[in-house]
Amino acid sequence: MGYVKLAIQGESHLGIVNTDQITYITQGIYGASIHFSSGEYLVCDGDLDEVAEKLFGTPQPLKVTESYLIGHPKPD
Repeated sequence: MGYVKLAIQGESHLGIVNTDQITYITQGIYGASIHFSSGEYLVCDGDLDEVAEKLFGTPQPLKVTESYLIGHPKPD
């Protein structure tokens, strides 16, 4: 299990996240949101790339697969 301390929006302003429970991360108008397998989510300070780098380390290049290309234009 990996735990990461992050700045979050809300009353406490800090949170510790169990990275094993993360389902996906999205970018919204209020910041990056971390969604968990339980259905709960946290809105973090910072953009998607900053939060992903704190959670998972160095960002990996996007791997384009057939399922990704459905509804998405093919990158150059």
